[in-house]
Amino acid sequence: MAKLFEPFTFNPADTAGMIIFAGVLIFLCVWAQGFRKKQRNVIGNSKYFLYFSLVLTVICLFSLSTKWLKLGLDFTGGSILELGFKKGTSQELIRQTVAEFSPDLLEPQVQLEESAAGAAKARDKDTVKAFIRIGKKENKPFSTAEVDGIIEKLKAATGDVKEYKRESVGPIVGRELFMNSLLAILLALFLQLLYITFRFGNQVRYGIAADLAMAHDLIIMMGIYSLFERQADSPFLAALLTVIGYSVMDSIVIFDRIRENLKIIKKAGFEEVVNISVNQTMTRSIYTLMTVLVTLFALYYFGGSTLKNFAFSLLVGLTSGAYSSIFVASPLLVWLDKRARQQEELRVATRRATLQAQADAKAAEKDKAVKKVTAAAKTTSLDESFPDISELPDASGVAGRSAPVRARSKAARARKVGSRKRK
Repeated sequence: MAKLFEPFTFNPADTAGMIIFAGVLIFLCVWAQGFRKKQRNVIGNSKYFLYFSLVLTVICLFSLSTKWLKLGLDFTGGSILELGFKKGTSQELIRQTVAEFSPDLLEPQVQLEESAAGAAKARDKDTVKAFIRIGKKENKPFSTAEVDGIIEKLKAATGDVKEYKRESVGPIVGRELFMNSLLAILLALFLQLLYITFRFGNQVRYGIAADLAMAHDLIIMMGIYSLFERQADSPFLAALLTVIGYSVMDSIVIFDRIRENLKIIKKAGFEEVVNISVNQTMTRSIYTLMTVLVTLFALYYFGGSTLKNFAFSLLVGLTSGAYSSIFVASPLLVWLDKRARQQEELRVATRRATLQAQADAKAAEKDKAVKKVTAAAKTTSLDESFPDISELPDASGVAGRSAPVRARSKAARARKVGSRKRK
C-alpha cells in the first residue's frame, strides 16, 4: 500500500486543500438532501446571489483589464531541453530548480520518460529522460549562455545531467489561433441562443438567460486565472469550450422543468413556477456537480503536473456553470419575463389609449357639427327670402305697408315655380 502512494507527495497546502474539498462535498450532499424535504424560496432571495455574481464579475473584469492572462508556453514559445537525470529524480525537483533560475521565466513544463523505454543508449538504463520546455514572460528567445546556466543549475541540484538535445520552438497557439478560439466561443453562444429560442417556443428570453449565464462562467473562469496568475495554455482553451457545453446543458434541464410545470401548475405565477422547478432540480444538479468534482479532484491531485492546470480550469469553470444555471440563469429568466409582460401591458395600454382618443375626437367632431347646425337654425329668419315690407306695393301699386298678404303669396308662388324648374 505504501508503494502505491509512493509517487504522490503532498505539501501542507495540498493536504489542507483536500480536507477543505472533502468538507465542501459533505456539506453539498447534506444541503442537497434538504431540498427533498422542504421547498426554499430560491428565486425570492435571488438578489443576494445576483449581487454576489455581480461583485465577482467586476473583480474578474478589473483583473483582466489590468493584468490580462498569464500566457503559457503554448502562446509564447521557448526552448525544449532533452536531458537525462539519475533514476529517482522527481519531476517536482526539476521544475522547481528551473523556475528558480530566473523570475522572468514562465512556469516550466516537465515530462519524464523512463530510459528503458526511450533512452538513446543502453547504458542509460539507470537514468530518467526529461523533456523540459521553458519560456520567457516577454516572449524573448533564450541565449546559449542562459540555457547553459539552467543545465548547470540542474547539475548542482540533482547531480550528473546528460544533455541529449536542445532546440528553440515557436508558439503552438499563436494570436490567430487564439482569436479563432474566441470567435468559436462567440459563434457557439449565438447558435445556442437560436437553438434555445426555437426549442422553447420561440421565446427569446430563455436563450438570452442561458447565454448571459454562460458569459458569466467564461468571465469568472478567465478572471480566476488572471487573479491567481495561472498560465493559460491550449488545454485552457479546451476547458473554456467544455464549460460552455456543461453550463448550457444544466440550464436547459432547469428550463425544461419550468416549461413542464407551466402546463401543470396553471394557477401559480411565473416566478412561483420557476422557484418550484429550481427546487425540484436542485438535488439532481448538485449530485451531478459532485460526481464531476470528485473526478476532477482526483485528476488534479493524482493526474500529474501535466494535467493539473487543465483540471484546475475545469474545477473553476464547471463549478461556476452549475452555480450560474441555478442562481443566475433562472432569476434572469424571471426578470426578463417580468420585463416582457410589462412591455406587453404598456403596448396594450398605449393601443387602448390611442383608440379611445380617436373615438373621442370623432365624437367631438360630431357634436361640433350638430351644434353648428343648431346655431344656424336659430339665427336664420323665416322671412329672409321675402322683400322688405316697406318695398311691397299696396293696392294702388305704391310701395308701402298696405299689401303684405299679397306680397307673401307672390313670393310663395315664385318659390314654387323655381322649385319646379330645378326638378
